[in-house]
Amino acid sequence: MFTSTGLSRFRPVILLVAPFVFPFRYTALLQSAAVVCTGLVTSLAMLAFAALLRCCTGDTRPIYLVTALTAFGAPVWHYGRTFYSEPYLMTLLGGS
Repeated sequence: MFTSTGLSRFRPVILLVAPFVFPFRYTALLQSAAVVCTGLVTSLAMLAFAALLRCCTGDTRPIYLVTALTAFGAPVWHYGRTFYSEPYLMTLLGGS
């Protein structure tokens, strides 16, 4: 998780996740907690995407179908299990 200089390779993500994983600092569970937070943020982004689709149609079946295709057909789910900042940016853009 740290480079040879002692700096984290995941600085932007750690800054975004720090308030939630603060209780796990100095433990072996820090990275696991960060991955769980990223997964939850990815799920929240998909809920925001579904809410955006509700403006287009009132039928829930196409909304859930398109949301599932977006979540599992695009690299959204893959990034949801990593330390990259894309899930957080996706959630912020979807929520705005």
